[in-house]
Amino acid sequence: MAYLSAKYVQLNDMMARVSATGNATVVDTYTAALGHDVCSATPDVAGTDQFPPLHPDDDGAYAQSRIVTSTIKGKENP
Repeated sequence: MAYLSAKYVQLNDMMARVSATGNATVVDTYTAALGHDVCSATPDVAGTDQFPPLHPDDDGAYAQSRIVTSTIKGKENP
């Protein structure tokens, strides 16, 4: 999981750099997900035994949608 987490952070950094050159906004859903990974007591992602693995479950998708909606509306925090 550490490898995948590191790659996710690298991907987020890359998207932030590229979006800055194109005047786009990248919504940070990673920070809100910290502590809710598949190994936590309160995961918001499906485990490796579920389909699709390592993707947001209903709670994770709801949390992401609140963050994206808040960003669209121009608010700092959902």
